[in-house]
Amino acid sequence: MDANLYWRKTRSLTLVLLGVWVIITFGLAWFARTSTSSACLAFRWASIWRHRERWSSIFS
Repeated sequence: MDANLYWRKTRSLTLVLLGVWVIITFGLAWFARTSTSSACLAFRWASIWRHRERWSSIFS
């Protein structure tokens, strides 16, 4: 294999992997607020479900 072809393929692979890493890293950071609020909502529902007997006695 030609040395120039080898390094061209290596550079292409490196740039692709770097691009995937940047997209995943900054994509997760960009959508962190949305995913956190969804997770908080899920935890709130779990908390309400866990204490449903107490809540039902309050509202009855």
